[in-house]
Amino acid sequence: MPHSHNDPGWLWTYDMYYQSRTRTMFDYLITFLKEGESDMPFHWSESVSLLRWYRTTSEESRQLLKSAIKSRRVLIDHGSWSMPDEASTTVYSLVENLILGHTWLEHEFGLFPEYSWANDPFGHSSTMPYLLKQSGLKGMVINRIDMLLKKELREKQMLEFYWRQGMEEKDNSSDMLTHILPHALYSTREAFGPQLDFAKTFDFSPSEMQYLPLVNIDMEMRGITNGKAKVERRAYLLSQQIHHRSAYFKHNVLLCPIGDDFRYITYEEFIGVDKNWGFLKKYYEDNPQHKVRLQFGTLADYFRLLEEHTRDHEYPVLSGDFFPYSDNSDYTWVNSTPSNTDSAPTYWTGYFTTRPLIKVGIKRLEVLLRQAEILYSVYKLESKDLKTVSVLGLSKARETLSWLLHHDAITGTSPTETILDFMVHLKNATSNLENFSVDLAHTLGTKATEVQRTTEELVFDTSPHSLISYGDDTEDVKRVISVETGSDKVFTLYNSLLHAVDSLAHIKLKVAAGRTELFLTDSSGKQLPCQINPILNPRYGLVNDYVELVFAISLPSMARRSYKLSAQGQGSCKLSSVTTYVTSKSSLGDLKRGFGKFSLKINDFHEEEVQLKTSMNEITISAVNGTLLGVNTAGRKKFTATSQQFGIYNEGDADDDIENGLYIFTTPDEGIPLVYKAESTPPPLIISGDLETIVVTGLPYVTQCLRINSIEHGVSITQRAMLTMTGDLFMRIGSTIENGELFYTDSNSFTMMERRNHYPEHSLASNYYPMTSSAFINDENQRITLLTMQPLGVTSVHKGELEVMLDRMHETHDHGGVNDILLDKQPVTLQFRLLVEAIDAPEIVALTTLALHYSLKSTYPVQAYAGDFSTTSVSLSLPCQYHLINLRSLDTLPFGKANATNNHSTALILQRFATIEGASSLESHICRTDEKVGLQLPKGYRIEKTSLSLLHSYGEITLDEITVDKPNSIQTYKIFRT
Repeated sequence: MPHSHNDPGWLWTYDMYYQSRTRTMFDYLITFLKEGESDMPFHWSESVSLLRWYRTTSEESRQLLKSAIKSRRVLIDHGSWSMPDEASTTVYSLVENLILGHTWLEHEFGLFPEYSWANDPFGHSSTMPYLLKQSGLKGMVINRIDMLLKKELREKQMLEFYWRQGMEEKDNSSDMLTHILPHALYSTREAFGPQLDFAKTFDFSPSEMQYLPLVNIDMEMRGITNGKAKVERRAYLLSQQIHHRSAYFKHNVLLCPIGDDFRYITYEEFIGVDKNWGFLKKYYEDNPQHKVRLQFGTLADYFRLLEEHTRDHEYPVLSGDFFPYSDNSDYTWVNSTPSNTDSAPTYWTGYFTTRPLIKVGIKRLEVLLRQAEILYSVYKLESKDLKTVSVLGLSKARETLSWLLHHDAITGTSPTETILDFMVHLKNATSNLENFSVDLAHTLGTKATEVQRTTEELVFDTSPHSLISYGDDTEDVKRVISVETGSDKVFTLYNSLLHAVDSLAHIKLKVAAGRTELFLTDSSGKQLPCQINPILNPRYGLVNDYVELVFAISLPSMARRSYKLSAQGQGSCKLSSVTTYVTSKSSLGDLKRGFGKFSLKINDFHEEEVQLKTSMNEITISAVNGTLLGVNTAGRKKFTATSQQFGIYNEGDADDDIENGLYIFTTPDEGIPLVYKAESTPPPLIISGDLETIVVTGLPYVTQCLRINSIEHGVSITQRAMLTMTGDLFMRIGSTIENGELFYTDSNSFTMMERRNHYPEHSLASNYYPMTSSAFINDENQRITLLTMQPLGVTSVHKGELEVMLDRMHETHDHGGVNDILLDKQPVTLQFRLLVEAIDAPEIVALTTLALHYSLKSTYPVQAYAGDFSTTSVSLSLPCQYHLINLRSLDTLPFGKANATNNHSTALILQRFATIEGASSLESHICRTDEKVGLQLPKGYRIEKTSLSLLHSYGEITLDEITVDKPNSIQTYKIFRT
């Protein structure tokens, strides 16, 4: 199977790769197709680079490619926009990645991808086979799994199996036939048996001068003396390697990929592969004693032959995922070198957290994109005239998000230059999307006051801020409203969830001359209670002209509510008060200067613990450093003792033998606790008001704000992390929960996965797993759940603990392929929520309904838009276990190109979770308790049930038939205007 794997950014930037390698490859592919009469096909996966080339090449080249695709000489498998990382990505972004690629391929080529080729992600998620099967694909090939497990599967002839979502599921409708490449990589040298040095001599690339072709371009055998004997010897040895590979399977059909990264960038390579393998094909036909038959083919050819030769074969059924990945746990076998016998396995678990800033940025783009998609689609369904709104910002955001899901982008596993290039594109796409969102709001519903077109006031979420400002809050720049004396600011809050949200909104304000006399009113003119919190510098001095506004909100499903903020008169917003506890050794920092208009009370330190309580929550904190010691929620009689500890692994990279880098995390111990030093760090602050209570604390490398209120369950945690020396920064939550060795993490915000330490004899790094939205531990009657707004690595080192890695910095290299060190020194704001619940069904691997609701509203927080656009006629309500993944207009193809065939079509994508009930239940108005999906549309629409990525139609249905059949499932519907 001739193929090339061309990363859209890795060691070089995407533009550098494209201009020097990828574009050249496509050009020579067209030359090969045009001039050759070969039957050699070519395999490709990602749409992003193909479309970039396709837009700029000649019409003749486009027609040649179309013809080759139609005749199946060029096969495009998987077909998503990029080949995504499968650890740090969410189900929303993965679905968008598929839709973006698939709809373009269908529109341009009439192509419906049938198989998937995922050769390079660093581990594989159980979410992917489900999404691909729901999109209409029939089989998939994966590669990078733990080499110890791969060795076991080879020995048991289980490299091909049906991949099922959960073994408890008896329904096999989502089973995906899966093939694992048997060696470490996907190059020609690993396409046959274990003798890799021999196999690489069959890599007929002219750029690899040590590889000897069998024939020249005229099909004459190479060599003057004894040429025939040399060919016969090499053909015999190759046949032995092919038979060796066949021993890994229970059948006689082998998939042998011929290619590597950035191959076929010369015409000579196309010809060399074609002529030499064509020669070998004819040689084996003429010499049947070798019992080998070769043919060029694609994944489609392989799976077709597989079906023909295994009609009576029963494949094993496996469930779970393939994390963590290790590429050297079978290092001796891969390299055939006994010198590495004692090499300890290293696990690619560092990249779950590597460069958290780009992960946070990509997540913010996802949140903004989903909301913009839903807003745009609602107005399209309402038949509004949108000619004045350019969709380029929306289109570019789709493309950038899907591109940056790539396994060398969101992972942070590229050199600094490439990461900076990714960040520039990310920033531009976010800015353009914000402009699109405000243009949309302004055009369709703004009234009362004109939208303020400033760089600070576009779109901002209402999540809690870090109240400690370092003066470099680049990610907070567009989360500020400027309020001037005598002026009003109108803004609209939007809840994009299909559940109601009762919460507190947090908005950062810039106030003239520190003025804090503010009025907040709703659209009816009613004054609303609000709280104003101070913004502080690292030494706890007031940051002039900036405060945080807090107020209660109650937004129904998909609701938009407008508010007006005024700086005049007495003001309805009350200032919070500040309390701290000090000893004789305490460093007061800038506290001694006072807090201006904010009340400050400095108490002598007497007790080790301080209890804080609202009507909904109660917490105990350390009076010494402000960390969490206990949590309780209203309705629970038992107080759950907890401990919160910050620590660092590999501090200073003191051990030169420890291999850490962009990909790999490993450690010889359980880390070193971060020590609070009273003499050099200001004491923790307790900021109290009518609406919420906050604990602000500072430790080396991290500052933290804990928040509780009387509206929401649990503890909100906002952290500001930045390492200034090498190491791996972590937070560890301890408890008395008797969970044994089990803990649970989400898989791409789709399902929950049971985790355990499979290799206790290895480094604890082998027990780290990806977390994109949640993790929990529980025993027979209680559970601690940690919800996250950003993807990070998580583990459980000891019984009763959850640990999440916050940041990483290293001067050492791992062997992942990047000759660069991890020294970014960039601050990042991280958001969590900690829930403590009583449960009745600990054996069910699912979030409680309450935790699911908080996870969704943390993942997709209420957004604020400048101006007033608070009307809509489209209504949709969902049961408590349902979630609206997206409401996506189909009128636009990549690069903003109009899709005339779907100009009035919209995709409705629904997800149904598996949940359990905890002791605390949701209020009845939050979501529907029945199973009915309530969708109301304007007149003149019909609905079809489709495959996930919309390529296959399953017939027209009525509104009452909209549903998701079972938990842990997704269903797509297509809404048409008649």
